[in-house]
Order: sequence, then C-alpha cells, then structure tokens
Amino acid sequence: MQRTTRFALALAATALLAAPATAQTYNLANDFSVTTQSGAWTYGFYAGPGKGKADFAAFAQYTSCAGGACGSSELNGLVSWSKIGGGDPNIIKNTGATFTTSAFGQITFNANQVTFGPYRGPTVARWTAQAAGTYDVSAMFQTVQVGNTAPMAYVYSSTNVNPDGSSTLASAWNFSKTFTLQQNDYVDFVVWGGDTQNKTTQVSANISTVPEPGTYALMLGGLATLGFVARRRKSGKTA
Repeated sequence: MQRTTRFALALAATALLAAPATAQTYNLANDFSVTTQSGAWTYGFYAGPGKGKADFAAFAQYTSCAGGACGSSELNGLVSWSKIGGGDPNIIKNTGATFTTSAFGQITFNANQVTFGPYRGPTVARWTAQAAGTYDVSAMFQTVQVGNTAPMAYVYSSTNVNPDGSSTLASAWNFSKTFTLQQNDYVDFVVWGGDTQNKTTQVSANISTVPEPGTYALMLGGLATLGFVARRRKSGKTA
C-alpha cells in the first residue's frame, strides 16, 4: 500500500471514529424516578418568597414521596415526589393505565405521563446538562383537570433570565428552543398555580444533544476519502 493511500485510509478512519454516535436524549417521563434524585433530572419547587412567572427563587428538591415510601405505588399506579408531609406541590407519574379520578376536581392521569400539582408552590422539573454542548429542548404543557383555571407554564435556563412561557394555559402550550449550555447549566420546566387548586398540568419534556457542525464535516471528509481510495483501487491506479 502506497504512502498516500495509507494516509487517506488513516484520515478516513479518524473521521469515522470521531463521527457522532446516536444523539443523547432525555425524556421526563421515561427517565422519571422516585428512588433517586441524582443525575440529569431533579424534582422540586421554588422555595423563595416570590411565586410568579418572573420569580427565580431558590430551587428546593422534594424530599419525600406522597403516599408512602419512595418507589411505592399509590392510587392506580401513581408514584410521586412531594414536599415533606405530602400534598402539594408535587410531581406525579402514572405507571399504569390511563384513568380519571373524581377526587380534587376530576383529573385525568394518562399512561406513562408526568403531571405537576402546583398548588401552594411553583412545581419544577430541573434538567442539568451533564456536559457542555448544544441541546434541542422541547416541551408540551397540557391541562388535565376539569375546571382548570389557567396555570402559568414556562421554561427557562440558567443562562437566560427571561423565561419563555404562557401565563394563561387554558388548554396546551408547546415549547421548542435550542440552548448552548455548559456542564451543570440547567433548564427548568415550571408550572405555577398561584395558590389556587384545579391546576394539575401534564408536562412532556424532551432534550437531545445537537452534534457540532465540525464533527459532521470531518465525518463527510472521511467518507469522501474512502470513496476516492476505493475508486482508485477499482481502476488499478496507485499513488
């Protein structure tokens, strides 16, 4: 094998090794855990004196699970995090089939979905970047309680002091944005009901890494080099 050919193959191999693997993805419902609050997701509430959309009060993690020990199943397969003593605010996942309960104003808990109970505090699911990079963030906030009185729903990152949101969530609100984050930067998904009941809100959130453009260019260059070498071999030419 001639020197030029060996160099071309080495360049191509380097590019392919550097090519991005399947994008890292995070999903609030699929990743939900009531046994740990470590890793990318933490669940809690804003504990500061202010409770409105523009309030960035201290984030406090939930420390207990409503309905029993963490990991235990509540009504119809519901599992949740809440403040000490249970009740609101809380974050609940339905691990069973879809059902509707007449308690607390007829709430529909959809299968494998997460709902926020924001009464008495802004409820927060915080996603923390495990590495620096660019991330596509999307979410849908949807009311699932009869007589829902338009909670506030919003998303913001630690790098953005002006959150995106809806202060009149009458039915559903969709969010989509790309964030450039450093390791340990975070994105908060928040629902607040203004100390008013009938605010239960289903929250679907997804985050996925965006490969850097330079990596794509390197990969394409490697593929082009491999194709060039293959054509030369087929034609019988050597370098």
